[in-house]
Amino acid sequence: MNMQLPIHVPEIEEEVCVSETVTEEQITVPENESCVPVSHMKFIIKKVAELLQTQGIPCCECSKTRYILSPLSACIDTVNQYTLNIICPYGKAAYRFELTVMPEEKPAVNLPAETYMTTAKGGE
Repeated sequence: MNMQLPIHVPEIEEEVCVSETVTEEQITVPENESCVPVSHMKFIIKKVAELLQTQGIPCCECSKTRYILSPLSACIDTVNQYTLNIICPYGKAAYRFELTVMPEEKPAVNLPAETYMTTAKGGE
């Protein structure tokens, strides 16, 4: 599976519309990564989980599922690669995706917040 989706990360004071099934406690993001802020990566993971749920991955509906993000590339340029492991606590399935995250070029019309282009590749 290979998906490309733009994710607009809203300002902190803006109302955020993401899935209620994924909580902050379910997501593990490395703290030492400075290319993309941790808060933005957590938001991106929530949006990816929301999309994967609509694609039929049942673990993304469970409140006990863990999302573990690990860097695959060093923070050198604007393209960052990660492994996203989605782990079912009941041992039914474990999914692994490669995420490529890069800031999107700002268009002539100013967007209200930062936008990242995320490519998810992989599956079971």
